[in-house]
Amino acid sequence: MLSRIPGLAGCTPWILKDFRSPRRQLKDIQDDFNRKGVISDHGEKKKAFYIMQEWYGKLKEEYR
Repeated sequence: MLSRIPGLAGCTPWILKDFRSPRRQLKDIQDDFNRKGVISDHGEKKKAFYIMQEWYGKLKEEYR
């Protein structure tokens, strides 16, 4: 989707790594964590990490 936006100059993940957040209180789902990161709170790369890595790699090749 991002590659279709004419004139897009850059982007970044909204949240890189999951983190504790006392406002996230859904038991067994959020457990006091904001889990929207591309890396888990234990340092494990999520599927979204690899999708973004591939996309950034394609961009890098385009501009070489």
